[in-house]
Amino acid sequence: MKYKQITAFLLLLILPEVFAEPVTPAHRKAAKMAAGIPILHEGRVKPVDTFAEVHLLIFYGKRSTKELTASEWLLELLLDPLAADERKIFNIRNADIAEALNLEARKEHYYSFNEIWPGIQSNMAFLRQAYEKDPEMRDLVERQLLELYNNLSRYIEIGKSMPFLQKVFSLESEKLAAAFGLAPGEQENLLFFQGKQDVFAKFVEEMKQKEEQEIDRDDAELVNLAQNLDRVRRQEQSSIFQVVPPKKGAELEQWSPLWSGQSLSERDRKFLSPWETISDVYLSNQEADIESFKTSIANLYDGHNRVRLSMLNLEVHNNKLNLFYKSAAFYILSFLLIIISWAVWSKPLRIASFASLIIGLLLHAAGIFIRMLIMGRPPVSTLYESVIFVGFVCVLTCAIYEMMKRNSLGTFSGATLGAVFHFVGFGYAADGDTMGMLVAVLDSNFWLATHVVTIAIGYGCAFVAGFIGHLYLFFKIFQPKDKERLRALAKNMLGASLIALFFTLFGTILGGIWADQSWGRFWGWDPKENGALLIILWLLILMHGKVAGKMKENGFAFGLIINNIIVALAWFGVNLLNIGLHSYGFTESIFLKLGLFCGLELLFGAVAYSIVKWRRHS
Repeated sequence: MKYKQITAFLLLLILPEVFAEPVTPAHRKAAKMAAGIPILHEGRVKPVDTFAEVHLLIFYGKRSTKELTASEWLLELLLDPLAADERKIFNIRNADIAEALNLEARKEHYYSFNEIWPGIQSNMAFLRQAYEKDPEMRDLVERQLLELYNNLSRYIEIGKSMPFLQKVFSLESEKLAAAFGLAPGEQENLLFFQGKQDVFAKFVEEMKQKEEQEIDRDDAELVNLAQNLDRVRRQEQSSIFQVVPPKKGAELEQWSPLWSGQSLSERDRKFLSPWETISDVYLSNQEADIESFKTSIANLYDGHNRVRLSMLNLEVHNNKLNLFYKSAAFYILSFLLIIISWAVWSKPLRIASFASLIIGLLLHAAGIFIRMLIMGRPPVSTLYESVIFVGFVCVLTCAIYEMMKRNSLGTFSGATLGAVFHFVGFGYAADGDTMGMLVAVLDSNFWLATHVVTIAIGYGCAFVAGFIGHLYLFFKIFQPKDKERLRALAKNMLGASLIALFFTLFGTILGGIWADQSWGRFWGWDPKENGALLIILWLLILMHGKVAGKMKENGFAFGLIINNIIVALAWFGVNLLNIGLHSYGFTESIFLKLGLFCGLELLFGAVAYSIVKWRRHS
């Protein structure tokens, strides 16, 4: 890859906003105003910006489109649905799905709602049959079509959240328009006409005095307007956009949408008012001061149960910063620089590579710390967070090693592991909100800060040891005469393994104490417990073999590669079983990737060990 291409790729990761197409100032301003408003979604009060990002990730696969940020896209769907329905935001990569929906094959794989929906309607009988099947009996096409249908249904539900703010009603009659304070053809929304009941009443009284043959075009237009307004008012409103909190002292779950089509109370009007302002800015480019608007939102939601506006604003800023993507970019840069340094400009590029690794590590740490502040809990509580934290542990361990040895292997290992774990995390992030609420048994900060974090540190150190095992066999094959490097790697393998054993054993004991307090037993042969025990036993076997002289460095390195497989199965594999008390992170999507990882690890270890063994005997 050419240097210019590498630079462009990294800049795209680090500064995506620079390359975005221009958005109208009014739309951008309205999106900034809406971004920090609280909304209850999936049991958590979060900013509207996160709500938008979660759904755009599900539909589009990314946190923003080429043209719009998540908040800008959400406002388009809420306030300008005709434009939103034409925007290509649904990611369909399976050619069989595209063919079934009569869609043309595209390199980008993105399609609009208007392109997809006719194909969905023509396949409703097939979808009903697929839905009635046992989930385990559905094939890939059936599963993906049902998933697409669910996404489209969610899209429609969001789009029905604010029909009363969509400016789609107008009057062509000069007389009628003037009576309502409008210009002919000027569009307004349902709420505007709801506030003009006196004007309607006046015209209705006039019409009552007329004979049927005296009804003119103006009267017919007014009747048509009233019917259209009533149709929108009566249509079923979506309940997904819950931005009205309960009255102070009520339960958290009692949040509600902006309007249900009934008469508005004074309190409801207060919570609707900010969205009217946003609508006016977005659709009519009206003036509004963002800081004053934010102050009014703070006053409106002040004192409501679990609404922490400072944390919501921090979450909005965190969404914009996208620290984990930037961290991944610096890890990739570090990896490329260290590879190049082995060919040219060794010392300056090694320094630059290590500096890039440290910057990525700091961004990584900042992202984890901000998440802790927002959620008010330790860094590891979900499967996604464990991936991000284990990656951080790996990079931190490798950075410390590099500062001690200064031989570039720590930088190479840290950059590789950091980037890999980030990309694994990005895959989990695409499934929805990564800051979701916890199941009850996990909602304990003390045990999350001890057992779960300790186990995660053990996983991280185990992967570092396994990666060093890869390096040992690699150099044993390609640089067998570099005895000094091989001795250093052998010592590092042993040291990392001991650290991994300590944290895994200690974390497992703490987990048993937690289990005793939560479920009334210290050990129950749960799949997750068995996985932790397997890691400990395997590491102990390797240690005993090494100390007893029965296992040399080659076998020890191969054993650590096998340990990577055991850790992966204990970490991700038990969730595929969907049984046991620890099955709170179930996902089928990881099955093939986990199998591929285990297969490649086993293949590399077996082939590398066999080559080393064959050379020794020959």
